[in-house]
Amino acid sequence: MLRTILSSAALAALVALPIQAQERFDEINVGVDLNQVTSPEAAARYANISDDLVKAIGDALSVTPAGTADGGAKIVVDLDEVALAAPFVGTPGASTSAMAGTVAVEDQGDIGSQRKFDLTVTMDQIMPYMPENTDMTVIEPSSDAVYQALLQTFAAAVVSNLEG
Repeated sequence: MLRTILSSAALAALVALPIQAQERFDEINVGVDLNQVTSPEAAARYANISDDLVKAIGDALSVTPAGTADGGAKIVVDLDEVALAAPFVGTPGASTSAMAGTVAVEDQGDIGSQRKFDLTVTMDQIMPYMPENTDMTVIEPSSDAVYQALLQTFAAAVVSNLEG
C-alpha cells in the first residue's frame, strides 16, 4: 500500500514539475507584423507563428533560469519579418530559411531588471529537429517539417539564452 502511494506521489510530482517551472514565467509574447511580409505565401505560412512560438517556448521551458527573482519573468519576442519572408522572395531555397528576432526578458520580481538579446536560427541549426533521413538539399523551406524545426530550434535557443 505504501509503495503504491509513494509511486503515485512520485508520478504526480514528475507530471507537475514542468507546469510549476513554467509558472515562473508570467507571460510569453511573440510579436510579428504580417502586414510587413510582402509575400502572400510567406504570410500564409506564418499566419499562426505567434501562437506556435509561444507554445514552443513554453514547451521548451523545463527549468527556471537562474537569476530570476520570485516574481517570475515576462518573455517578449519580436520576430524579424524580413528573415521570415526571405525564402519566399528573391532566391528561394532551404539555405535562406531563418527565424530571427529580438528577445527581451523582464524579471517581474526585480523592478528594472531586463535582458535583451538578438537571436537567429538558420537551416544549419535545425537538423536535430528534422525527421530522420531528411534530404536538406531538396526540402522546401515552406514545408511543415522546416517550420516545426525552426520553431523548436528558436525556442530551444531562447531557453538556452535565459539560462546563460
